[in-house]
Parts: sequence; structure tokens; C-alpha cells
Amino acid sequence: MTTKINYNQIKGGCLNLLDFGADPTGAIDASSALQAALTAITAAYPETPALYIPAGYYKVNTPCVIGTEPTTEAHSNLTIFGDGMGSILYSTVAVAGLITVQGPDPVAGIRFDGRVHFHDLYFQGPTAAVGGNALKFYGCQGIRLDHLYIDYWDTGILSEIVDLF
Repeated sequence: MTTKINYNQIKGGCLNLLDFGADPTGAIDASSALQAALTAITAAYPETPALYIPAGYYKVNTPCVIGTEPTTEAHSNLTIFGDGMGSILYSTVAVAGLITVQGPDPVAGIRFDGRVHFHDLYFQGPTAAVGGNALKFYGCQGIRLDHLYIDYWDTGILSEIVDLF
């Protein structure tokens, strides 16, 4: 008898994009799975402050957002990571922020109080991109980027933030 244990069932373990139904072959759009995982990581904090995107080719044609929740405390020290150039998030259309990190209410001045760390991921845009961003940061602070590969985007990173390191 075999049983499947998801990463999120292990106390302190990270969430895994595959547990949300993402297709690692790129045949099926993984946008809804990625959005569900990003929403879950903020809801699970501090027990599960990380999202792992395993090696694969994930089609994301709809922008995904972190930061729509009503409180900023849920977003402290989140990590989104993969297996380097093997973890590919790609789009066949020019999206305005494949992943967008924004404060819950930027107009009112509510900002993130914590940090979001992206590392070891590959963002691939459409080859003829007119507009579109791999990552978009708006109304937040404390973003950390390490070992990211960004190809074929008009603007790879679009930011309006206080603290990018």
C-alpha cells in the first residue's frame, strides 16, 4: 500500500506547486494552480512560508498576484523558489506581471511589512513580447531576488518599491 504525502502536510514544510494541480509539461495553463498556491502560502504563514516550484515547464498566461489579502502581516518573509533554469514559468502572451507582488491597498498607503524572496527560477516571455513583465512589484518593500533568469520580456522587472535587494 502506498500513500501520497504532500509537502504542505509536513509541519514547517513548503508548499509544492504540483500539489495545486500545475502541469509541469506546459501543455495545460498552470495560472490557476499558481494563483491558488500563492494564495495558500499567504494563508498558511507562518507554518508554511515557502512555495517550491519543481523543475518543469509551466505555462502561465494569466497574471498571478500576491498581496490581495486584507492584512499585511500574513506576507512576512515568504519565499518562492525552484530548481534554477529547470523551473520555467513561461507565457505565450504579454502579461502585465506574470507574478505581481502588491500591497493590499497601495492607494491608502498600506504596504507590506515583511519580505518576499524569489530565487532559482526562470521566467520566459513570448518571443515577440510587446509589453509584459515577468515580475511586477507595486506598493511593497523588502523584495529579494537571487539567481533569476528572465528572457523575452519587454520589461523583465517592473517595480515601484522602497526596498529591493
